[in-house]
Amino acid sequence: MEVAAISNNDDRTHYYPERRYQPMNRGAIAHFADASGEIDDSGFPKPHYEDGEKLLSSLEVRNPTVLTFDAYTDGESIRWNRGRAAKEHVEDAKSTEIHRDGRIDVGTDGTRVRAEVTDVLHVQDEFIVTQNTECDFAHSLVEDATGGEVVDTRLDLRGFVNDYPEVKYSLGGFYDRDAAADKEVSIGHLNKDEHARENIDSAKINRLGIENFSYNGRSLDFLITESGYVDIYDSNVDTTEFVQFLHDIVMPHVSN
Repeated sequence: MEVAAISNNDDRTHYYPERRYQPMNRGAIAHFADASGEIDDSGFPKPHYEDGEKLLSSLEVRNPTVLTFDAYTDGESIRWNRGRAAKEHVEDAKSTEIHRDGRIDVGTDGTRVRAEVTDVLHVQDEFIVTQNTECDFAHSLVEDATGGEVVDTRLDLRGFVNDYPEVKYSLGGFYDRDAAADKEVSIGHLNKDEHARENIDSAKINRLGIENFSYNGRSLDFLITESGYVDIYDSNVDTTEFVQFLHDIVMPHVSN
């Protein structure tokens, strides 16, 4: 888990030792249930209380980037921001002692304040992506900064399969199967596996591994899950292209 330090000496959040953003091409999606407007981080940090201790949370975003799509989208454009969210919490401070006879004692030595941090991608009026899938707190911070309601995204993978019938699959997770085992995960060249292909065509799907997906002049391998997680296995895909990929390919299959 990545850890951030929130300074009480300033009204901004400071991350140590690295402030630069790495390209973002994976994360958990949540979408806006209503119009959200621009994101404004000027109200941070904000206090909250845990075990009687005053703690801080913060959201820090860059100025928006405007992405205009190709002519076939009639010049459609979207605004997106890259940033980070962090929230302090109280945790038990554990101590470990190794004795000369080989015994290991692990004890609890009071508490300490730690801050969880996640990179955040915000696409105005559409969705956010959190790189750390365990950092749901970022949703409420984005809601405070935009005035919109953020909900966890569910994806209709059956609809994805129907829209891209020629796709090659390397992984499939299935459930509610008409078989002795309710759940099954298949790995390999699934298009050539008659049993796996039957699952793809008829069972409910909770994850798919995609191979050689043609997009924007690239051949992409990626993972997509029913719970809204997407991971593109190509370090050359930068954040801008990731935003466009999600907008074009993934978000049309939101089911909630």
